[in-house]
Amino acid sequence: MKFLAFLALFFGLSYTLLAAHYLSFDRKTKQDELREISKITRANLASSFSLKEQKGFVYDK
Repeated sequence: MKFLAFLALFFGLSYTLLAAHYLSFDRKTKQDELREISKITRANLASSFSLKEQKGFVYDK
């Protein structure tokens, strides 16, 4: 019985954290960014940037 209570508590906490993350996510801004990116036809991998935040893909318009 303790195992079932622990299991229910674990999944309840997991779903609570998942819901909190979903509600804190800025969907409008991300949707606009994805819409802008989807218009771009060519993506080149950028590996020569010095900052960690700058690494990723560079999109050509």
